[in-house]
Amino acid sequence: MSRHVILGICPPTCRGGVLRAPTRRLRRAGLTLLELVLAGALTAGMAASLHLVVRGVGTSWEQLNGETDALRAADGGLRFITRRCRSADAVAQIGAANGQFTVLAPEGHTLRFERNPGDGAVYLYDSRDGTGRILVEGTTGFATTFYQSDGVTATTDPAEAQMIDIVLTVALPRDVNAGRTVRGRVWVRRW
Repeated sequence: MSRHVILGICPPTCRGGVLRAPTRRLRRAGLTLLELVLAGALTAGMAASLHLVVRGVGTSWEQLNGETDALRAADGGLRFITRRCRSADAVAQIGAANGQFTVLAPEGHTLRFERNPGDGAVYLYDSRDGTGRILVEGTTGFATTFYQSDGVTATTDPAEAQMIDIVLTVALPRDVNAGRTVRGRVWVRRW
């Protein structure tokens, strides 16, 4: 009897207590060079394709994130304008260009909203401090239409203006020519 069997240890070449010569399968425990080269080539190909997919998804994500940010900014700016106009006592002035208009705030001061075509930002100018602040950046259009108390008849007379239709267009990062429009209508509180 073999000494391995006596000790209770039997190597893979031991069958029934008799040591045998290792088979070809047991002798070849590693990988051949061809198998290593093929495995490396397959892994490199998969890594390269995965890199292209991840890079494409990342680019799409950044574009959509930029569009979402632009739309959120436009929506937030439009909500701010409509909130301030809703609490206004009257429309004080209607400008000729860039959607500019001025409303009379309940506290007695005026608020002027206008778009600067140079930088594409919509500004709020408060007569209390005389400074302007940016409400929305990256706009390509800011248009206003004023309506009488029936909400249908357009007017250019500030004394007759009871409803303001505000249209704000923002540029999208992926296509300069494309833009999204947000619209809001607000009744002036005065009447």
